[in-house]
Amino acid sequence: MKMKRFTLLVMMPALLAMTGCQARKKSTGTPLSATNMVSSETGVSHVHEYYRFSIKGLGPQWRLLEDKQRESMLPDAAAMVSKVGGSHGAVIVETYEGSDLKAYTEMICANMEAMSVGYHAGEIREVDFNGGKAMRRSIEASFNEVLFNYEVMTFLHQGMGYQVLAWRPKEAAAAQDLEEFIASVGIEEGAVKVPPPAPAPDSIGIGSRIRGGSFESAVSGLVAKPAEGWGLMWGLSLSTTGDDAETGIQRPDKGLFITVSHQPVDESEREKFLGSLDEGFSDNTESVGKVTWDFGGEPIEFSGVIVSGPPAIRLYMGHAVRGDRGYRVKAWHIEQEGKDLAAALSEGLGSFSFLDEKSHGELRTSLLAEEVAYGSVGEHHSVRNGVFRSFADGITWKRPAGFWQIDAGDNARLRNEASSLYAIEVESGISVQLLVEDAGGITSEEFHGAVVDLMVAGGFSVSEKRLEPLTVDGHKLLRTCLLLEGPDAHIEYHAGSVVVGDKAYQLNCFGPVSKMESKEDLVIEAVDGFSFPGKKLRPLEKRGGLHRDVRMGFEFRLPSGMTAKVSKQDVLAKLGSTVEFSGKSSMMSHIAIQAGGSGQDATIASNMVNELFKLNMDRADSAGSTEKADTIGGLPATVRSGTSDGNHMKIAVFRQGGVLHMGVFAAPTERQVDSLFSDYKSSFTLIP
Repeated sequence: MKMKRFTLLVMMPALLAMTGCQARKKSTGTPLSATNMVSSETGVSHVHEYYRFSIKGLGPQWRLLEDKQRESMLPDAAAMVSKVGGSHGAVIVETYEGSDLKAYTEMICANMEAMSVGYHAGEIREVDFNGGKAMRRSIEASFNEVLFNYEVMTFLHQGMGYQVLAWRPKEAAAAQDLEEFIASVGIEEGAVKVPPPAPAPDSIGIGSRIRGGSFESAVSGLVAKPAEGWGLMWGLSLSTTGDDAETGIQRPDKGLFITVSHQPVDESEREKFLGSLDEGFSDNTESVGKVTWDFGGEPIEFSGVIVSGPPAIRLYMGHAVRGDRGYRVKAWHIEQEGKDLAAALSEGLGSFSFLDEKSHGELRTSLLAEEVAYGSVGEHHSVRNGVFRSFADGITWKRPAGFWQIDAGDNARLRNEASSLYAIEVESGISVQLLVEDAGGITSEEFHGAVVDLMVAGGFSVSEKRLEPLTVDGHKLLRTCLLLEGPDAHIEYHAGSVVVGDKAYQLNCFGPVSKMESKEDLVIEAVDGFSFPGKKLRPLEKRGGLHRDVRMGFEFRLPSGMTAKVSKQDVLAKLGSTVEFSGKSSMMSHIAIQAGGSGQDATIASNMVNELFKLNMDRADSAGSTEKADTIGGLPATVRSGTSDGNHMKIAVFRQGGVLHMGVFAAPTERQVDSLFSDYKSSFTLIP
């Protein structure tokens, strides 16, 4: 019997789309797609019950994503589709009672620009849509080091703003897919209604968690349990709001948003922090006075302004201090003529409270013990289990204990365009930054002097505090202490630099002056976490029959009698890796893909294993298959088995450190498949 070649499912980055009246922080997301995927039997025909838009006429290679899958990938989308080959489409709807469609379109595109690297947009053009007016724009931009083409169409309908978004990796799919999706969207008869907010799924964050629809923070002690009509903002929905908001809530039917961010504030900075309230506003604002609202059980004063548009936005900002932590509370909505929404915002603020001391301590202990699931993968770097590796620059960094948010690749460059790594311990506010450039024959002393001079020219002042050099992985790191006076914080900056081989490295550490002094051991430990393996740091190693993928964190020995081939797909190479093995009549593959690790991976993994099975068994569903729990590399795994036309298959899915692993096994007989799977399990090892 000739064994058919099986097809591998590939995860692609999501379009980091957003609702229009929010501002961008950063994001990262990874929805499901495929280089080849099971076609639906009828294509897509969908009418949204509440927003009265439709998606019709898409062929059988398109599929409508289920609610749980869509919400775990792009929570702001009302509907989302994907197509064989990697194309995607989504419709996002929000309350918007403005009338300037071009201004609305420009706001959407400006938010996309702030999220991306290498953004390039064509002209905004007016088009006919369902007998009315819409705006279109073509955009090219990079997210998570993958270049995408986008088509964006916006229109206004019954007091709502609609965003129709189509995207594809530039290397992957046909351009006509984007036009096909845009053309499939229409408006149906009937009154538009805003549905109630979807509950946020349980997940573990960096020093926080969502459980049972409530947000709890071990860092700030904050609890957000949405009042009636309000919903938690999470994932992309929250990350697009700006200012590193820790949590937020929204009321879609009224277009209201409230977010809370926080920072360390010691006693000497308390009054300065509280007095800096109005300094957070830009120049193009008009004051609408002050109001006192309750936040977390205490009254605080909010300053209100109208941010000039179009569209004009009414924004309220309040500051509060609790213990050694300062809280920034923002509440806003697009200005709506003749409507006073202050009472609704005040009601929403009642969603916030604080943990008592005992509960706070118990949550902190619990979350510190959680696996470090967050990570990222780029073509030349990885972050896994709190360890950053830059294969291009020959440097690694291991985070100290604490709640560390680690940004690398494009996400680091969004914070500082020259950064390779940007990490912040969210409890103390202490940050670590890595910048790398070619040394060009310069000495460490010359390089350090140039770094300090550049910072002084940028507004820093050299402190009287003297910092002795540190020995980091056998190399002398020169250090200078600088100070920066901000509007509501005093920053101490330790500029560190060293030349190793042909690379000049800046290993910088900075944070609030009070924390840099009181957490001196953490500062030293953070810098000491760097090492310089140089060319010894290789993403992939092969020795005899051993296949070792350092970038993705696994190794195993080749099955007897099989040859290996590593996937060279341009898009996949930036997100993960695939190694395929082929024998006379059997095939095996291991796929490793970065998936974030927020606790929502189980949803993604379940969909992945289901789609893989249907794809390779030529089925529209998973009927007749079996699923059981197993253990691979010491981790719990889900394994699905089945048979179709004499072909036997197993698919195993498990997760470690933000990486989804999938083993795929196919052969003419069940015995051969079981043997392949047994060999795989016995040799598969995870790399820390």
